[in-house]
Amino acid sequence: MNALVVASHPNHRPAGQDGLCLHSPILAHASHASRAIRTELQYSLVERAVKLGWPRERVKVIDEDLGKSGADAFARGGFQYLLAEISLARAGLVLSYDASRLARNNRDWYQPLEVCSIFGTLIADGERLYDPRLYHDRLLLGLTGMRSLAELHQLKQRMQAGARDIR
Repeated sequence: MNALVVASHPNHRPAGQDGLCLHSPILAHASHASRAIRTELQYSLVERAVKLGWPRERVKVIDEDLGKSGADAFARGGFQYLLAEISLARAGLVLSYDASRLARNNRDWYQPLEVCSIFGTLIADGERLYDPRLYHDRLLLGLTGMRSLAELHQLKQRMQAGARDIR
């Protein structure tokens, strides 16, 4: 069990949200291959939660937003459900392969960080476990969100440049 995981955390369900699949425009078409990859990623998130100390039966995978754009959190029922579970102190951990994929703008990114901080919910991505109540973890998560926003900006610029070149 990781040092950040205290005895009370596994009493709350970890909410596994596969950020990679959740916002990927490639997976939006839900092809056969993407379903297999999505299922494999979800199972490995569950295994990660178990390795961190959660009983398997307490793990909930939130996948209703798969294939939906991360641009608008209000249109994503899974994201709203995730925030509600955290706000009701029912989630001890939020898992994602890339934590910054939970949201695609600053408002939607900092909302779960703030709520997790208030209710003591941990956040884990493919590399490490974060406690948003701790200064350095919150700083790293904030930088991760900023990086994601910069990547999105770069993608938009490339797409616009490509569209201009086609004309």
